[in-house]
Amino acid sequence: MRENNAKRAVVIALAMAILVIVVWLIPFGIALDSPDRSGLGAPPPSRVASASQATKPDEPGAGRHPSTVAAVDSEFTITCIDEVGAAAPFAELAFRGPGVDFHRVADEVGRSAGQFSAEVLYIYARSKDGGACASDTIRRSRPEDRTKTIRLVSSASVSVTVRDALGHATAGCRVELAIAGVSAEARGIPKRPDPVVTDTNGSARFLVDGFGYYTAMAKGPLGHDSTRAQVQVRPGVTTEVEVYIGLDIRIGGRVVDRSGQPVVGARVVAQRHRVFLGQCEQRTAGTGSRGEFEIALPGPGRYSVAAVHDGFALVAAVECQADFVESPKDLTLVMAPAERLAGRVLDRVGSPVSGVPVRMEIAPSGDPVSPATELATMLMGTDPKLLLAKSGVDGRFEFSRAPAFCGKLVLATEAVVDGMAVVGRAEIDFGADGVQGDIVLPVDCLVGHAGRNDVAIVGGQGLHRVVLCKRSGPGWVAGCQQVAEVVPGGTCTLDGAVVTGAVLVVGDGLGRVVQGGDLIRCLQEKRLEALPVGKCTVHLAGVVDSVAWLATAKVIANRVDGVPLPEHTLVRVGLRDHSLQWPMPGQYVVTVLDGWRVRGCGLVEVGASDTTVNVLCQ
Repeated sequence: MRENNAKRAVVIALAMAILVIVVWLIPFGIALDSPDRSGLGAPPPSRVASASQATKPDEPGAGRHPSTVAAVDSEFTITCIDEVGAAAPFAELAFRGPGVDFHRVADEVGRSAGQFSAEVLYIYARSKDGGACASDTIRRSRPEDRTKTIRLVSSASVSVTVRDALGHATAGCRVELAIAGVSAEARGIPKRPDPVVTDTNGSARFLVDGFGYYTAMAKGPLGHDSTRAQVQVRPGVTTEVEVYIGLDIRIGGRVVDRSGQPVVGARVVAQRHRVFLGQCEQRTAGTGSRGEFEIALPGPGRYSVAAVHDGFALVAAVECQADFVESPKDLTLVMAPAERLAGRVLDRVGSPVSGVPVRMEIAPSGDPVSPATELATMLMGTDPKLLLAKSGVDGRFEFSRAPAFCGKLVLATEAVVDGMAVVGRAEIDFGADGVQGDIVLPVDCLVGHAGRNDVAIVGGQGLHRVVLCKRSGPGWVAGCQQVAEVVPGGTCTLDGAVVTGAVLVVGDGLGRVVQGGDLIRCLQEKRLEALPVGKCTVHLAGVVDSVAWLATAKVIANRVDGVPLPEHTLVRVGLRDHSLQWPMPGQYVVTVLDGWRVRGCGLVEVGASDTTVNVLCQ
């Protein structure tokens, strides 16, 4: 009996000991049935509340299991590669979003996986040595975002040259580079670079790890402040900019009406012709009691000048040169009374169509990159009411103020009204006396096809994708492209709402961009044919072979009508030659870039045959 009691006591003691050990181990996270499923240091689903509760990279165990527990519902896998496509091991990843801030370190093959609950997650990646970086975005609404490959490219640099009032480089100036704005992908990530003192050449160089816009400014040896200049930076590119101390370059003149009387209170805008891609330097001033104005400029260069005032049409921009030696003080801008631009929206049988939005824009000309046209377009866009109208019951529309622009204007519409797709486009000649005759905007109407349509894609075996591009008012949403699936047999399903944008058919030696009435007819016929597209070679002319930037120059292309391209960078095939099998026929502007500096622009007409075009560079 005593022996049985002793055995029973031993068993009970062992059971209690095991229970104590299990209870003691639970707080330490030992859970045999919940392993780390990613194998990449990502928290398992049952252990992460939200991305904002993850550990920081400078804390022990960064990228490991956080200590807070809650629910998440979206997974992601990030793979980091370098510029040549090889894995970027142990890259540092920062994740930001609404209520989200956490960091990770990729594994030995550049991968990192995890989960998040925010609607959008901005990713900033940097190589282990800090010499390369990149950014991207994950959205919960896009399943394809769950798996991302991020290519890390060399960090950006900014070279700031400080000059005095006579244009001479100035040494010993303290230069600062402040963050003026960053892209959404890198929101809140970049840090402000430390100040740098200019060398004997008046230059200061910064290495930046951010994307977007920075403002450069300097303080001279005697404490005088310089002008400010805004620069746009991107990874792997050196952006050059100049600031001036004691600069006093001014232009002036008068704004008058057609009878020579002064226009008081007009806004005068001077815009410098761009040197860098994306650059837009403007200065404004108001006119006084005698219509006079004076504008202090940010630096020497060629400028377009225009004026705006209620009750008057927009003045066609005039051009002038301003430098350290001389700048014009006698510019005269003549403003014409505002004219109303009215017309009717009619279908192909002449019946009025009501409720249709109509927009006005300047038609592309033989010189689509004209700075004067660029400024006029910008001024038109400052007031959306100038650009948009809507047809009434009788199909009539009216713009309150037309631009004083001698050339061609475009009236266009792409809309879905009461389940009916409506598209139309008309070019009108706008001369010094306005528009002669009645304006009619003819439209094609697509009835009963506003739903989903199966369209046969024909044109050859080389077709491999269909891209849908969206329009936003007068412009295009460059990043808003969607690839439509082409099923075996060459059929693609298109939503009727695509008539508000464009459809791009892309293939090997084949292509086409379809929009407007052509797109409506394709949906009606349920057939979309691709066309043969030639190869275009751009030859860089006007410079000698020994110039340093020629070997690293990049050439990009943009369609004159603004439709975004799936690929817009030409391939280098020689020191001076760049070529691309164009996705689709049409008219393109090609821009030659040295970093962000624009070295030349040209107009290219792409058709079915191969062509070569010379672009004059400087």
